[in-house]
Amino acid sequence: MADERLALAYGRGSPCCELALQLFAIMPISNQLKAVNSASPGPKSRMLIERWGKLHAARSALGFAAVLIFLWYPCAESNGRLWAQSRRSAQPRPLARHACLVI
Repeated sequence: MADERLALAYGRGSPCCELALQLFAIMPISNQLKAVNSASPGPKSRMLIERWGKLHAARSALGFAAVLIFLWYPCAESNGRLWAQSRRSAQPRPLARHACLVI
């Protein structure tokens, strides 16, 4: 139960983390890149582009993790209820009746 609450809290908090990353880390680098003269880019431009790419990869990973958690949470919840029902009754219910994503 505590793991599910933690996962749900992370899934809900991840978009806030993505927004903070965008506003405080990615946007200043984007502004610096916009100010660079495209006719004569230098090594600083390359460093900024590489850093910008790594930060965008981190933001994408946060979003992907949130999606996986939101897909996992209903499965964990329904499997927990199924486990509790099967322990109480002599005839466990089949898994096919539950709408759960099988990973």
